Amino acid sequence: MHKNMKNKILWVSVLVLVFALSSSVCVFAKSENSGTGTGTGSGTGVTTGSGAQVQQEQETQTANQGEDDQIQVQSQVQNQEQQNQGQGQGQENGNLEQTQNQEQEQNKVQEQNKNQVNTEEHKSAVANSVQTILNVANRAGGAGLQIKNIANEQNQSEETTTMAVEKVQTRSQIKTFFIGTDYKNLGVLRSEMVQTQNRLQQLNTEMEKIQNQADKTELQNQIQALTQEQEKIENFVKAEEGKFSLFGWFVKMFNK
Repeated sequence: MHKNMKNKILWVSVLVLVFALSSSVCVFAKSENSGTGTGTGSGTGVTTGSGAQVQQEQETQTANQGEDDQIQVQSQVQNQEQQNQGQGQGQENGNLEQTQNQEQEQNKVQEQNKNQVNTEEHKSAVANSVQTILNVANRAGGAGLQIKNIANEQNQSEETTTMAVEKVQTRSQIKTFFIGTDYKNLGVLRSEMVQTQNRLQQLNTEMEKIQNQADKTELQNQIQALTQEQEKIENFVKAEEGKFSLFGWFVKMFNK
């Protein structure tokens, strides 16, 4: 009886020990599984979340860099266009100014040429008018005698006028700059202009005495032609008197 009791106690102890060991193994297994899952999940979650954030930041930086590059390129293009426009405008202004200067020089030369007298053309024009007036006087008979005298006087005056113009035009430019133009011969021209104006008035008076209307019209045309030639001489005299000189005012006092 005592022996059986010991055997039962031994079996009970073995069973309790086996049960305790089984419980410990289960608890340890659960702990391992829980740690592994947590570690893996946590690690994977952190790793996955960090990788997505880094990728998003890289994409954002790339997009910002692209925008910056585009803005920089547009700015460079705008600056280049502004520089080209500025250069084009500057060149256009320079060309315009050069054109204006050329036009001013041309106008100045034309104005100077306008006030010059071609003595050969002037002499020829006056000679033709005088000859036509003489022809009218010859057809007018006695009424044309005074007209003929006036025409001959004008022909002689023309020689004096032409010679004075040539002397003024051939005067040295250096001499003109320092002491002025040829005031002496300009005075001769003004004197001849006054005499010519008187002769033209006389011709207008004699023209009324002519009976033939065709001759009267022809004489009137020649009076107008001589008047135009006188205007050329007058413009020439004014232009010469207006030339700049250092001491011309002083010399002019002695030629009045």
